[in-house]
Amino acid sequence: MWLLQQRPHVTPGTRPEYSNAGYPVAAAMAEAATGETWESLVESRLARPLGINLTYGLPARGDSAQPWGHKPKSAFLGLAISPNAVELQAPKDGWALGVIFEPAGDYSLSLADYAKFLQMHLAGLAGRDGLLKASSIQRLHAGPGEYAMGWFLREFDGTAAHWHTGSIDTFFSRVIMLPERDIAVAVLTNAGSETASTASREAAMELLRLYGPPAAR
Repeated sequence: MWLLQQRPHVTPGTRPEYSNAGYPVAAAMAEAATGETWESLVESRLARPLGINLTYGLPARGDSAQPWGHKPKSAFLGLAISPNAVELQAPKDGWALGVIFEPAGDYSLSLADYAKFLQMHLAGLAGRDGLLKASSIQRLHAGPGEYAMGWFLREFDGTAAHWHTGSIDTFFSRVIMLPERDIAVAVLTNAGSETASTASREAAMELLRLYGPPAAR
């Protein structure tokens, strides 16, 4: 497999390093073990049981009602451009990083459906079995140091925070989960700039301060 032939960016075992390459490798392992495509597995074992509707590819592909993405505007002839400047990107077939990385996130879903996914994680972290056993969810969120299986482990307002971000340059998403307070906040934008990252972080933290105070536990 091409990905397995690539030289690691850092020496294995020295420090956590996020990489989209892990997801295609995991997808290939699942396909080999089950004889099904990874898309079929996601649909049958996650999306349908949770009542989630997935769209593969960029959100606006095949649906003009969905938002188009925006990328940071490129400099023109060496002239400085505001860091807030973005340019519209029409939806294209496929994903920005190519077909091999599709398992890392080449699908779109509504915020309501994403909330169902996050609720599954909160329930498991609280010890409640659901689609997955609570012990399986807890294993996904337990890692050495500050990174688990898909979740950064930090602290927010005196409590444990599990979070992650994702972007394909034209869109940006951020989720912060406070298991001890049984709350998760997700913020999605249709721009992938550094400004969008900063704005999503500020919005998520403000929502957590409003709806996730210690008294609400």
